[in-house]
Amino acid sequence: MAHHHASPIQLKTGEWGARVPAPNVRNGDRLTVVARSGSSWEAIVVGVVWQSPEAAICQTARGLMQCGCCGEVGQKGAYPFSTYPAEMQRCDDCWGSA
Repeated sequence: MAHHHASPIQLKTGEWGARVPAPNVRNGDRLTVVARSGSSWEAIVVGVVWQSPEAAICQTARGLMQCGCCGEVGQKGAYPFSTYPAEMQRCDDCWGSA
């Protein structure tokens, strides 16, 4: 999965998402969202609401990690997600089979 920089944007649902200045955004991509104030946080794309050749508007989730084996997205901190680099993170199902 790819990593993109993004800016926060309020979606039509009232929830906060991200505007990503890239045409190739997919579910599971990692984002570094940077606000005008300078604060930033990590998020994962959980849905692409709109996409054009220049940018995408996405639903995001914070505190989620993606399994490096099967791609499953789960809660951060679930063993062993929080203790390994991204490429080594495994969900509980894949952990026993690695």
